[in-house]
Amino acid sequence: GTRRIGKEGLNPLITTTYGTGQLIKAALDEGCEKIIVGLGGSATVDGGVGLLQALGVVFLDKDGEPIGFGGGELHKIESINRNGLDSRIRQTEIIVPCDVNNYLLGERGTVETFAEQKGATPEMMEILEEGMTQYALKVWEEFRKDIVNLKFAGAAGGTAGGMKAFLGAKLLQGSRFVLDELNFDEALKRADLVITAEGKLDFQTFGGKAPYEVSIRAKRFKKSIIAIAGQVPLREVEAFDAVFSIMNKPMTIGMAIENAEALLHTTALQIAKLYSKITQPKPKQKAIEKLLILNLDAFDVDEETLEAVAFTLLPLKRQQIPMLLYSRKTKSEILNICEQLAIFQPFVAENGGALYVPKGYLKLELDGFSENDKTMELPFGTTKDFIENITEKLAMISGMKSLKMTDITPLDVADILEIEIKEAERMMDRKYSQQILKAEQKTPINDTFKQLLNQQGLSILETEHDFSIGHFNIEKPVQYWIELLKNKYPEIETFAIGNDAIDAPIFKLVNQAFLLKKEKEWEQVHADNLNMINAGNAKGLKVCLSELKINN
Repeated sequence: GTRRIGKEGLNPLITTTYGTGQLIKAALDEGCEKIIVGLGGSATVDGGVGLLQALGVVFLDKDGEPIGFGGGELHKIESINRNGLDSRIRQTEIIVPCDVNNYLLGERGTVETFAEQKGATPEMMEILEEGMTQYALKVWEEFRKDIVNLKFAGAAGGTAGGMKAFLGAKLLQGSRFVLDELNFDEALKRADLVITAEGKLDFQTFGGKAPYEVSIRAKRFKKSIIAIAGQVPLREVEAFDAVFSIMNKPMTIGMAIENAEALLHTTALQIAKLYSKITQPKPKQKAIEKLLILNLDAFDVDEETLEAVAFTLLPLKRQQIPMLLYSRKTKSEILNICEQLAIFQPFVAENGGALYVPKGYLKLELDGFSENDKTMELPFGTTKDFIENITEKLAMISGMKSLKMTDITPLDVADILEIEIKEAERMMDRKYSQQILKAEQKTPINDTFKQLLNQQGLSILETEHDFSIGHFNIEKPVQYWIELLKNKYPEIETFAIGNDAIDAPIFKLVNQAFLLKKEKEWEQVHADNLNMINAGNAKGLKVCLSELKINN
């Protein structure tokens, strides 16, 4: 076998099947009357001559002398004497499962197909093909045995052909034989999915190797079948429903073999997760019993923190507890955070957060929402057009610039405010609010103007560089969500987690509230249902879930 002698020992001119003949003889010595010789993975191309030499067959050259061992000696064969063949062979049933159905000679022959992987150079292959041709010719001339047109004869470097001609062996497709012995069809009938694997899927596979035979039987029983391999072909994979390579990046064959176990595990795990996901039964719809309300602003938005928060939220997903997330951030920022938390297709209200409802709950019938690919949106308070109208007029009379004007870009804003372009894009992204850059002169935004805005349900936030006009009341959209769910599920329990005085109005809407703050800052918030948690980010969230008995 190639794996036994190592790469440095590969030389089909000298490697021999003599040892296999010794094993057959030893089996006969033990009284065996049925011998199964599995052929495949050999390092030999000697037509089984070495095996036959061990059992007493003599191959002679033109001088009447026995030839040596290995495929490089076959071209010397001038006559064959089988008188010394072990007589016990005649009373022995010999079964030869072959890993391929190749012929002995030619394009699909054992030399052309397999000799290179056994260490043969092009020059060696010429010698081996010549020798195999001479061998087959002498077998026909002396015994009228045709091993040239014999299916399976090329297995193990032609060993199958030699065993058929001299030992009367019964040649079988190896994979078919093994699967029959294992009662594979009975197991297949009970299977939902079949996974087969090979180091390299290529034309040899479709010559009768195990993955191909498994695929034929899977198709017969109408079962889905997946093949995993180190290397996969670009074409001719119709035998399988899907084919996956375990190599996850460019690498040498040596690297792939060295890391095969880990690569195979990773690929198989991904296949299993995908199959489990697409085949799991749809959960039965059920009533919503709990709701977690979470202030996204309570957590840092760096990647590491959000990853930790995402893992901490997993118990809620497992128990199908919906989450209501709210923030002062823009819609795009909220959606970005939701994606990092693996919360997809949430219901979103500008400046009012997002509601994530897991699969399995009764569909929420919502009015006033606009739906797109990523989310369903519900505006609260004043519309975009109205806000833009107010801010445009204010900009005109004050000499300031509205960030939504067509003649200003994020690059302009970044230059004027000396901020990053990404931050400028964020400022201009609000759908239901509007920014106005401050002018150098005194601005006309006085108390009377602010009162007019309040009458329209608008608020104004002032920073060093600009004014933001819009609807900034987080309490209203959160209250909308809670009332909507309570109307549908009167027994629902609500929990809220926050970290600022801004959360106080929301805490009053829920059954139980948690404040993630340091002890010295607790006095800023007062509520009868409040639990003080002396921690922040994922750690504080984990404590809260533990208190709520939803952390397993």
